Amino acid sequence: MNVIRNFFDQEFGPENILTAESNFAFGLILLKTGDYNSCYENLQKALMIFQNQLGEFDVKTKEVSNLLNQLDQTMQ
Repeated sequence: MNVIRNFFDQEFGPENILTAESNFAFGLILLKTGDYNSCYENLQKALMIFQNQLGEFDVKTKEVSNLLNQLDQTMQ
């Protein structure tokens, strides 16, 4: 999955929606496997791209933001 995420980053650029989607998907996989620090990092990257490209009120942006907030509460 990491190879796929890197492919999107290189092929489409670090600010592309497809790159954000791959970061989001990778973050969800890491969440499921229990790697919370890497999960958080990938979700933050996805959130930054979604905020910059779609805006803070977009459904995808809110979805990632809510998940990060839940992780914050869980990790405390």
